[in-house]
Amino acid sequence: MGEERAISNQHSDGRKTKRGTNPASIANLTRGSRKGIPNKVTAEAKEVIAEAAQGLGGVERLIDWAKESPENETKFWATIYPRLIPVTVANAPGESFRVTQADEDASTFRSRISTLIATGAASGGTGSTEH
Repeated sequence: MGEERAISNQHSDGRKTKRGTNPASIANLTRGSRKGIPNKVTAEAKEVIAEAAQGLGGVERLIDWAKESPENETKFWATIYPRLIPVTVANAPGESFRVTQADEDASTFRSRISTLIATGAASGGTGSTEH
């Protein structure tokens, strides 16, 4: 008869394993969700924030706020609106990653954003902006 190998029913720390537990399955438990699966907390937070925005006046209130002062309008164009612009960050093969900061005033920035909006509208709004 051949030599039989004993199968342990305990983890190295003494805890008992479930019968038929696959070690590969145990390893996968610590890896999180599959790529592309929405985070429930993030989805709920976005929903709550959207509801609060509606309660605070929604689109009309945001427009009124932006028009209250040049500083508010600059904040809108510089911090809020760019979050909606699709951005692709890429290098040419073999090229190191570079970061540069543009020194522009608000009117130049608004002009550049308007150009991006017009370009996106002309292309059907499906293109991405590459930096």
